[in-house]
Amino acid sequence: TYTLSVTNGNISCLDTITVNVINIDAGANDSICKGDSVQLQASGGLIYNWTPITGLSNPNIANPYAHPNQTTTYTVNAQGQGPNLIYNGDFELGNVGFYSDYIFSLPINNTANQFWITNNSSNWSPYFYSCNDHTTSYGKMMVVNGSTNANNIVWEQNVIVKPNTAYIFSAWIQNIYQTISSDDLAKIQLKINNNPIGLIFQCQSNQCLWTNLNITWNSGNDTIAVIAIRNQNILAGGNDFALDDIYFSELKTCSDTVKVTVVNPTQINLGNDTTICQGQSKTLAVGSGYTSYIWSTGATTQQITVQNTGTYWVKAISNQGCTVSDTINL
Repeated sequence: TYTLSVTNGNISCLDTITVNVINIDAGANDSICKGDSVQLQASGGLIYNWTPITGLSNPNIANPYAHPNQTTTYTVNAQGQGPNLIYNGDFELGNVGFYSDYIFSLPINNTANQFWITNNSSNWSPYFYSCNDHTTSYGKMMVVNGSTNANNIVWEQNVIVKPNTAYIFSAWIQNIYQTISSDDLAKIQLKINNNPIGLIFQCQSNQCLWTNLNITWNSGNDTIAVIAIRNQNILAGGNDFALDDIYFSELKTCSDTVKVTVVNPTQINLGNDTTICQGQSKTLAVGSGYTSYIWSTGATTQQITVQNTGTYWVKAISNQGCTVSDTINL
């Protein structure tokens, strides 16, 4: 947080600005043996995109598996969120900072098209389940008895935005009433500047289970975002829900890199299949550059001597930690 102090004679004024630093981390560099894979571990973002995509299980998640054939440096471009631009999005300040077509109503509620701010839904009506807020279980949330009028605004707030900028909207929603079918559940539509954003989000049937509505939006030419949550369900029975932790912030793209080194160890060569005369023997040997050995005979030495017909194999761990093997028929 930076503070600016301006003094003119005996008059001083102060103002502050907070700069949020998004820390995108692609994870630690790693080494793998040729043919193996490693899971990349990016953090600090919400949306991820990896390049190059060669050898990746999924380039659009934080932790894809990488299976490169050669040493590769991967770059992750991740979008991280800035500070919340919503005022009182967690409702801890009560019924302030937003507009609603619904009527603010004190307990006890038994009428549609009303809402209250509380820390437990059963405090508002004994017909509602005892559901707590999303963040702390003892904080506040907005509890809603669904309207029978189409497109009524549940919650709305105006936010100043930058043109041609990506933003992310997030809100948590839970069902607070016993439902018989999916028709009874709230159907939430996000609108920005009266334009529907994303698909209709249906509340979960399980009571007191918070689920997340998460949508990205680009401001285009807009400088104001009128953000509105509307419930498209107009049934009087059921259709009761809670909102909490409404979040709207700018998305910033940051990058980081991680190097995956592919180790190609020296291969073992026991030679071609061969034939010996009865009574003779043959020495099978592994060259240098290995730390441990295991033969099909159970031996753990660098070389063995054999004289019986059979198939012999050896596995060895290279100095780089890679497992290599070879087989010979005698």
